[in-house]
Amino acid sequence: MPVSQHPATLTAEDLVGVYNLISRYARALDTRDYAAYIENFLPAGVLIDQSTGARCEGRQQIMDYLDARDASGSYSDPRQHVVSLPNVEGDGSECTAHTYWHVILRKPGETPSIWSFGEYIDRIVKADGRWYFAERVIWHWPRPHP
Repeated sequence: MPVSQHPATLTAEDLVGVYNLISRYARALDTRDYAAYIENFLPAGVLIDQSTGARCEGRQQIMDYLDARDASGSYSDPRQHVVSLPNVEGDGSECTAHTYWHVILRKPGETPSIWSFGEYIDRIVKADGRWYFAERVIWHWPRPHP
């Protein structure tokens, strides 16, 4: 098969862009910079949280979900998301990524501990030279027993 008939693949620059997207997401969530957080999604992007059954469509619904989650008080202690190197497949315009994650809970005066863990399953697209989540599914695995 001639080279021109092979499907386009992700370049090293594309992979770095996808890795940076996943990293920006975690940092914005941990620092509670929700304006930066929602900018990681396309304007009509979708966030699905399997643990709560939430499905948010568009940046405003995602912001409302984060605000309600914070208002519940269950996310008041500092947390740090740690993500694995994602498995990425696709081309220079769209890809999927599977990324393992865990969250370290840092309660004052206590030893940090793993609070939750799971996998992100993403559909990611490139728009205007930047990568965005078109859909991010947060898959929580069962929490460890206390």
